[in-house]
Amino acid sequence: MFVLVLARPELGQARRGFGTGRNRSTLTLDPLDPVSMDALVDALEPGPRRLVADAAVLGTSFSVEALAAMSARNQPAVRAALDELVRREVFTVSADRLSPEKGSYGFAQTMLRQVAYDTLSRRDRKSGHLKAAAHLRAAFPGDGEEVADLIARHYLDALAAVPDDGDAGEIRGRAIAALLRAGERAERTGAPAMAVTAYATAADLTRAQSGPAGQAGSSQPEAGALLERAAKAAILDGRWAAAIEHAGGAREYHLRRGDARAAARAQTIAGQALRLWGRHSAAREQLEPAVEVLRADPGPDAVHALDQLATLEALNGSPDADRLTRELLALGQVSIVPPPSPPRERRCPASGPKSADCPAAAVGPATAAPNGNRPASQFRTSQAPCQLAAPTRMRRRPRFRKPRITRSMADGQSIVGQPADTAGVSQATQRGGPVPAGGRRGG
Repeated sequence: MFVLVLARPELGQARRGFGTGRNRSTLTLDPLDPVSMDALVDALEPGPRRLVADAAVLGTSFSVEALAAMSARNQPAVRAALDELVRREVFTVSADRLSPEKGSYGFAQTMLRQVAYDTLSRRDRKSGHLKAAAHLRAAFPGDGEEVADLIARHYLDALAAVPDDGDAGEIRGRAIAALLRAGERAERTGAPAMAVTAYATAADLTRAQSGPAGQAGSSQPEAGALLERAAKAAILDGRWAAAIEHAGGAREYHLRRGDARAAARAQTIAGQALRLWGRHSAAREQLEPAVEVLRADPGPDAVHALDQLATLEALNGSPDADRLTRELLALGQVSIVPPPSPPRERRCPASGPKSADCPAAAVGPATAAPNGNRPASQFRTSQAPCQLAAPTRMRRRPRFRKPRITRSMADGQSIVGQPADTAGVSQATQRGGPVPAGGRRGG
């Protein structure tokens, strides 16, 4: 059927001399329209047709295991049906030995996948995407950590299929959680562009789910915090305009909620992007008001804002750079440097903290020996049961290296002009006595 769709009647209407001679005439075929693809799908039997529709939900490429989980069939039956569809050139199979998708199947034409997807009802699309997301979460370790972006896409497609359904809020929450995991994984793997998209999409979903006061669910981050993370990821990606846009959206969100400090924090991110972009005047307009707000309550946010402003003034050669740098160092020591930790208490392996139950406490103070030292028995009794709370590192004993006389010594003596008596060296070494200069033992 696929060949019949491709073989248009225009093939028989070629001009004379088509395909011969040096001046060959070309034949341009119209692209395949959805009607032809729809005819190809309708020509399939009900079983393979449903299998093609389930594969369209999975995407352009899929595995046998995923399609078997989608269609609720055993894998041998699904594999036999796929082989038949490959023979009809509906699907293709990846045979590249170096490809990580070796053995996976895919649609021969992208339009064919769209036509098969359009044959499903909205309810079937929603249920299919939810099944696909559940299969990915179960098939991959860590609740689908490696394919979090694909899981989020399935949740988003399920939400778009029936947006006004009763469980739309639950699906939206799952999508937000999957997008957060996808953004965090993208940051860890060095893909900030994907992190920007994930955080921005999650922020849009959070704003759509928030109530009248703009507050999201208790287990979900706020839209402003997500936009800030998107702006930071955009800075890492070098997309200054996107970073300024997301930081501006976060600032407006915080201002609507009356959180001036959070708004100043977002304004600092915008000033950082402007400074890295080379627009120092606009960056100063953003950073100076942010520093004034954050300076009232010192903290990591105030240190970050002051750091950006001090860097900007130092790059411009401003006389305020030294003053801001000194203030930054003083503020950093107060806000970031942790206080000294309390001394470690001694613990007894048997009774926990040192108390009356500890054998060392029962011994009491040790009496001094006549020579001024503590008896060895009392020292072992009072010190062995009680140890430091944190394990101490054992000092490694230095290895004793036995001195050896090798041929290099005799060679060295020959170099300085003295005769090398290797026999005398070996005899002196065997007797264990010292070897005099020149390799000869004195008489």
